[in-house]
Amino acid sequence: MLYERKVLFEALRLNVEALSLDVETLRLNIEALSLDVETLKLNVEALNLNVETLRLNVQVLSLNVQVLSLDVEVLRLEVAALSLKLAALSLKIAVLRLKVAPLSLKVAVLRLKVAPLSLKVAPLSLKFKS
Repeated sequence: MLYERKVLFEALRLNVEALSLDVETLRLNIEALSLDVETLKLNVEALNLNVETLRLNVQVLSLNVQVLSLDVEVLRLEVAALSLKLAALSLKIAVLRLKVAPLSLKVAVLRLKVAPLSLKVAPLSLKFKS
């Protein structure tokens, strides 16, 4: 009977020790779950920050598109200005041609007047050459 009591007492002691280990395991599991919850909270916060970053990136891209659109408009206006300058130069050239035209006519008239004299001088120049 004493032996049975010792065995029962030892079994009870081992059960209490096992329960104590189970309680410690539960405490560690609760602590691990608490850390997992904190990790999940941090992951959610990180995801929210990523969403905000993406939203800001979309805004930046939208602004970049607007800037590019303005750049295209500026280039279009610059091309229009260059076209106007080219048209102005073309007009200046046309005016100069109109100014030169009377002089060209005068030169042509002088050549026509000189032509009969050249015809008269030609036989004389042939005589001097021979």
